[in-house]
Amino acid sequence: MNKTTTNTATSYLRGIADPTSNLHQELLDKYSDADPTTETYPDALKLMSFNGYYSLEAVEDSCSGAFFSVDTNMVITKGSTTPIYHVSLIVSLDGKTSNIYHFKKDHGSFDGTHLKFNESGVVISLNFEHVNNDDFVTAAFEGTIQMPLKEEQMVTGKSYNNIIPMSMYAGSYYENVLGVFEDKMMEIGADFTLKYKGNGIGAQLTSIDSFVYNMNMYYFSFTHKSDTIKLIMGTSSGGGKVCNNMIIPSGDGANLQTRSLQTVTKTTTNPAGTPHSNSKSLASYSGFYPISSNTDSDVIKDGAFVSVEGIYQIDTSGSAPAYKVELGISLDGTTSTKYTIDSTMTFDGNTLAITNGADEIEMTFNRAYVPGSGSGNQFGTLASISGSINGTGFTGATALNPVPLKAFGGMTMTPETSSSETLEIISDTQLKYNGVEYSELLYVPIMYIVAFKSDKSGSPVVMLSLGTDGGRGTACIITDKGSTPSTTSVFAIPTGMSGQ
Repeated sequence: MNKTTTNTATSYLRGIADPTSNLHQELLDKYSDADPTTETYPDALKLMSFNGYYSLEAVEDSCSGAFFSVDTNMVITKGSTTPIYHVSLIVSLDGKTSNIYHFKKDHGSFDGTHLKFNESGVVISLNFEHVNNDDFVTAAFEGTIQMPLKEEQMVTGKSYNNIIPMSMYAGSYYENVLGVFEDKMMEIGADFTLKYKGNGIGAQLTSIDSFVYNMNMYYFSFTHKSDTIKLIMGTSSGGGKVCNNMIIPSGDGANLQTRSLQTVTKTTTNPAGTPHSNSKSLASYSGFYPISSNTDSDVIKDGAFVSVEGIYQIDTSGSAPAYKVELGISLDGTTSTKYTIDSTMTFDGNTLAITNGADEIEMTFNRAYVPGSGSGNQFGTLASISGSINGTGFTGATALNPVPLKAFGGMTMTPETSSSETLEIISDTQLKYNGVEYSELLYVPIMYIVAFKSDKSGSPVVMLSLGTDGGRGTACIITDKGSTPSTTSVFAIPTGMSGQ
């Protein structure tokens, strides 16, 4: 169902949308007459494997919030089904200012592990590697960065990100209207095609010939008629692939609208018992696993998936976070069954077994980085799954990664407006909002969503949607449903640019 924001909320959401919209329009203009088959720099394709936001662990001045990013935007123009990949390097050695550089042949190279870049007095030499550890770090580097007229600095960095291809979100998306999913509003193709249906009587699904997809934060941007459209992508245990569709009408007085879209049209939820004592271990495999049959069986169809969504909650007693895991299974991509992993099921750290009536389910997880195949080897996966569902064998893998809350720490995030909101992530179990510390939190690491109570009411009234935004570093959309409802966008570097 469509939701219309207030004028105040619209202005704040425009604050986070406008710079990225401007960047994406600049990219569409830049590449409007380019030949997609030759435009992308081959070394940029290799570097994309390490796409992500890297917190800098060793900077000479020990600056909190310092970071380095490899930020990739995929550009489709004029109906082409061959993408252009635009890779930017973003540097902030002080956590307060940032600089953005287009990675191109004239100024840089990457041989698969070693990045070299030299432009306008900026000299970068970094050695990258993929990492697989218990802290969910996915990639790391070490080397040196020298800014203009500055001394060379030794740096090390780590990232929790992984590049997500557009094909990850391929499917038909439906809008929830009073609990019914009947109206197809969007279709994402595995062949770099996109169809979209706007609001209004008589609206039709139409092809979008030019759009940009950011491969770090998983969102699309394009123009539909006179509106700016944002598709913020995600996954859900029961809903499959999901989308927060922001519709930003032209004109300062127009209100922003949002729609919630998803690929699953019917979900059956099984009753839940006491969360399994080993839920924390299973939560480490959080991700969305497209699955296929490893036999000739037609039971598992296109779009089938297993979705693992770990959630942890912290109370005020000082005890360790309490974990629960929601598991969604779909054999056809449009209907799903959702389980909360409880004490009636078994999980030994790798293999999960569920007996539920006539259902016999077993799946084994393994965490390891595996490069993609063929020309798409930059699109690696982080964990794999194999098993059987009622006797039908399957396999799958996920490119998604659960990100610890502490990954969004560093500088205090503030708005680019005169608003007084502030947000600081202190640790995995504590944050500070508007100067007040909170340790009673609920966090979903695969979706970067936090919920907490800012007053004594009985339900969470503040929602945080965390992420990064190019040269503005860590970012968050804060929805406060307290006594004075508000929606605010905050950034580590409010004056930074979204990209170049």
